Amino acid sequence: MNDIPINRSALKENLQNANTWMRGAWMLLFIIVYEIASFLVVLFAMIQFVFLLLAGAPHPMLLGFSQRLNAYIYQILTYLIYGTESRPFPFSSFPQLEPMASTPLVGTPDFSQTQQFIRNYRFWLRGCFIVLFALIHFFILEYVLYGIIFFQFGSMLLIASVNDALIQVAKMVCAYVYQILSYITLNADEKPFPFSRLPTL
Repeated sequence: MNDIPINRSALKENLQNANTWMRGAWMLLFIIVYEIASFLVVLFAMIQFVFLLLAGAPHPMLLGFSQRLNAYIYQILTYLIYGTESRPFPFSSFPQLEPMASTPLVGTPDFSQTQQFIRNYRFWLRGCFIVLFALIHFFILEYVLYGIIFFQFGSMLLIASVNDALIQVAKMVCAYVYQILSYITLNADEKPFPFSRLPTL
């Protein structure tokens, strides 16, 4: 039985490459930043749902910030999967707000209107979909992405290159995560895949 030949000198050189380990340290830092940003997204989603419940509209300032935060998470994930070598904020600019139709915030809630809104089945259906897509993100896609990230880093350590096909798959997963985050923070009304097409960012 023939073993696959391993170039031990090349492997040793790869394992001693300071640039790979430095990138690994940055990746670890940005994984922590990603987890904090994801927690904020969930927090904003809950606050926006309460605003929707009480005022009949999401808070426009939170809409703007959560949209930028979603784009920042996309930037972080793209860096982590080796989709880019540019490190996200604070090493590059924080994502800018895309122009979108402003949603007026009702200053004093009209409780008769609020009660009618609460009885609307579409409101509760949206809430159920928000929970569903949040679960898909945090319990499926996040683990898929972490698997890809660790595989790519291991590949860099062992053979000094990443899998380009896997980067393309991971980019699609990142775009799907962005689509989900935009939906749960009320920045998008269209339900994510499979109710719409997979995004291409």
